[in-house]
Amino acid sequence: MRIFHIIVGIIAIAGAFILSPVSYAQESLGEHIKEFNVAIFVEENGTLLIQETITYDFGNEQRHGIKRNIPFVVTNEEGENFAMEIGISGVTDENEKGYRYKEEVTDEEVQLKIGDPDTTISGIHTYVIRYNVRGALRYFIDADELYWNAIGSQWDLPILKANVEVYMPESIVEEDLEFRCFEGPVESNEQCKAASSGNKVTLYTDNLQPAEGMTIVVRFPTGVVAMLEPKEIIPPGESWWGRVLSVLFAITASIWYVFYPLWLPFKWYRDGRDPSTRSARSGQVPSGPVSASFDPPKIDGRNLTPAETGALIDEEVNIREHAATLVQLAQRGYFKIVETKKKEFELIKSAHQALNIKLLPYEQTLIDGLFASGDTVRLKDANLVSTLSTVEDMVYGQLITNKHFPHNPKELRKTYGIIVGLSLFTFNILLAISAGFFGKNMPRKTQSGKEAANRAESLKRFLESQERQLKHQADNQVMFEKLLPYAIAFGVERVWAERFKDLTLKNADWYETSDHNALTAGVLTNNLTSSFAPAFKSASTPVTSSSGFSSGMSSGSSGGGGGGGGGGNW
Repeated sequence: MRIFHIIVGIIAIAGAFILSPVSYAQESLGEHIKEFNVAIFVEENGTLLIQETITYDFGNEQRHGIKRNIPFVVTNEEGENFAMEIGISGVTDENEKGYRYKEEVTDEEVQLKIGDPDTTISGIHTYVIRYNVRGALRYFIDADELYWNAIGSQWDLPILKANVEVYMPESIVEEDLEFRCFEGPVESNEQCKAASSGNKVTLYTDNLQPAEGMTIVVRFPTGVVAMLEPKEIIPPGESWWGRVLSVLFAITASIWYVFYPLWLPFKWYRDGRDPSTRSARSGQVPSGPVSASFDPPKIDGRNLTPAETGALIDEEVNIREHAATLVQLAQRGYFKIVETKKKEFELIKSAHQALNIKLLPYEQTLIDGLFASGDTVRLKDANLVSTLSTVEDMVYGQLITNKHFPHNPKELRKTYGIIVGLSLFTFNILLAISAGFFGKNMPRKTQSGKEAANRAESLKRFLESQERQLKHQADNQVMFEKLLPYAIAFGVERVWAERFKDLTLKNADWYETSDHNALTAGVLTNNLTSSFAPAFKSASTPVTSSSGFSSGMSSGSSGGGGGGGGGGNW
């Protein structure tokens, strides 16, 4: 009988171990987080609404509650610090019963101390923390992005299960979303699991160890949410101009707040107007628009390039001028644009190196930058940010060499932009308005520059005109191709192509379509506008946001985004 009882006891003990392996395993962990669930709602006003549900197992320890630290300072690639705004909405349990908590704000984080100092607890408790964040999103030219440390790496205990759900605005569809997830210690590139359904992205993992976190990246189209960037933190005394202003303010207050704002209109009237609008006392001969022109302006016997011509009109060099330069260089035989498949392009360099003697310096720089790594370049893989920045400066320099501008318009506007910033910093609203308006219009052309701009305006009017009396001119392929780069620089390429939509282009050896069908003017222009231009724009887009932050899609890692932090017990 005794043997029977022994056997029954052994079976009972073994059964307890078999039936309760999880309980024994979790007891051996000590204090831990059973589940950490995060729901993030991206609002159209740029705000994040965040709900963290933390199921915390205190085991047999007697504690008052937990601590949760939420950082609000982020640092960009240049080491500049920015502050997000975090507002705590409340802390409850899983049944919406409120917890007692204390909130403190330090220089870098919001600290929550949740629990009753007069009461101790043990076992499993659930904490639901709700808060909103302003300035968490990152904005780029081609997409916006949420790069967020959903679970920070500053927890000093294991997390058995982690789940993050990101809800985007309803106007975003699943095909518009790109997402990634990183887990592990800071700077880890290990991927965690991710999936999407409609406008929701789910990211999850198991068994995060102490000092390990979970960082998510969700990329979505621009223009859906409002731009709400973090505020730059400028430490007192570190800005040289701040120190200079503080010393000179008492002496220069009357000049800064009264004289200078009123002097800028006079300066613009004297120095900022083109010759055609200046007083006859200046001795300049007024110049006006010519009635019609089918040719671009000329200088020293050559036609001005599309970049030069476009910049003469709006006094700016931007993506339109660069795209027009590419098209014209292809037409001139320096390379060929090949559409390998829909919306993907290759540029193939010509073997005729002798052509290079005809290039302007900025054109040579553009070609050198394009083909720095070989004679064939895939446009989607090219990084032209640095090259195009240099080319932009060289185009302005060429216009000054041409004597079309006495000063660099970009540098002049930058100077007045700094003045606007300084006036806002010193609450000089009158000067900010004056410098913003008159400074933007301060760049001016020379007499020859104004005459060339008038001819450029006439060419633009011709390109965007739909008058059919010019049909005998418009039926010429040579005219279409010759003026197409100028139409791109002016932003009227679709209007120009409409006059040639049925014209089949013969021997257009500078461009090749993916389907190899007959190339019409309409198809060519549509491809350049709808496919080639976005691909070129992507190649010229920086991988840092307007505030200097890097993209999590291109260089993401665990702990690399905003938010995060950690906590523990008390």
